[in-house]
Amino acid sequence: MNTTEKIAQFVARLDLSEVPERARAIAKGGIIDALGVAIAGTQTEVAHVVTRWTRAIGGTPSAGVIGGAFKTSSATAARANGAIGHALDFDPPLPMLPALLALAECERASGRDVLAAYVAGFEVQSKLQRGVSDKHSAHGWHSNTVFGTFGATAAAAKVLKLDARQVQMAFGIAASEASGIRENLGTMTKPLHAGIAAANGITAATLAREGLTSCVDGIGGEFGALRLFAMPGEYDEQQIADTFGSPWNIVAREIRIKPYPCCRWAHRPLDALLALTRANNVRVDDVETIECEVGAHVSEVMTYPVAQTELQAKFCLPYCLAVAVCDGRAGLGQFTGERARDAHVQALAARVRVIHPDGKSEFETGTRLPCTVRVRLKDGTVLEQGAGAARGDRENPMTFEDIVEKYRDCTRGLLAAEKAERVLTLVQDIENAPDLGELFSILTFDIRT
Repeated sequence: MNTTEKIAQFVARLDLSEVPERARAIAKGGIIDALGVAIAGTQTEVAHVVTRWTRAIGGTPSAGVIGGAFKTSSATAARANGAIGHALDFDPPLPMLPALLALAECERASGRDVLAAYVAGFEVQSKLQRGVSDKHSAHGWHSNTVFGTFGATAAAAKVLKLDARQVQMAFGIAASEASGIRENLGTMTKPLHAGIAAANGITAATLAREGLTSCVDGIGGEFGALRLFAMPGEYDEQQIADTFGSPWNIVAREIRIKPYPCCRWAHRPLDALLALTRANNVRVDDVETIECEVGAHVSEVMTYPVAQTELQAKFCLPYCLAVAVCDGRAGLGQFTGERARDAHVQALAARVRVIHPDGKSEFETGTRLPCTVRVRLKDGTVLEQGAGAARGDRENPMTFEDIVEKYRDCTRGLLAAEKAERVLTLVQDIENAPDLGELFSILTFDIRT
């Protein structure tokens, strides 16, 4: 049995009764977080552009566009909702959710089926990403789009109740769809990556249902996705194919919920800086310079030395650190175009120095490298703080209460309070819902009221 066939068997046979209770709880937290961030994302220019485009191209009105008050085809809705949900760079990059929600609306799938599809999609994307060396990212691939396509395909296939052979064909189709380049980080196309992957998943699964065939091992074949995106020696095919359900990655690794709406590589420096400035009551007028010692991979991803737009700000480490000192936090209000161009923030950002002490990159070492932040005050005092696991990582996870608080922050002023709370209730009891029509109604038609 080849790699793609093994993964397809797992997806087709998975039943929610086999999924540990802890995995279900983590999945619900991930859904709540993603919905809150998507609701907040409707206010971005990315969302406005994508929504206009989606409305213009039309499509059979089957699935709703978040905040758009209209419906379109499932794949088109998934593309739009994936981009809207990722527009703030505040979400776990898991394209399977917009894919499975769009199909669930079309198919009137039960909440139980949706939760199983979420877990299936997460496991497929996570196993692929964790079984591949970070060197693929160093080669320029945007892993969340590449492997997110397979996660979205697994989730879509599960909603459609495809058999193992059909899932196998869907993965072969997905292998020819998957892409995504790091060069687009910090642009509007970066959030579109999540939408592309979500739409890819629906395309692959629905074509497989109609009988379109593909190669039998699109993931692990001689010229399959693993060899293309990772190259020989940079992936462990056995670790990927033979560990489904043992362990469950959603439990072992959890979902990396973001406390800050910016590139994940900025989070450890931000954790350290905010802890240091709060503990020492540092005021921005006291700061002379800021130094940040991190692995070279951070600058390989966060490529903007100066930020002029809100999207660039999310991938500009000097800006992230400067605005955190200026405002005492790094939330949604710190990553706007107006804030990015503020003269005081820019002046402090110019005094931030990013240092790579030994030139090592986590893309090469595969291990967490040290991260240290130093703040030199104008009176000569030097304050220093190291960072461990980023808040939101599996070693330092956000609690369910943290996730709910973030969700409420994201939805405040956009959804009426009772509707926002109703979404929480619906997701927390999702496995008992015969369908998710009420949830879709709130997200699609009521969001602007």
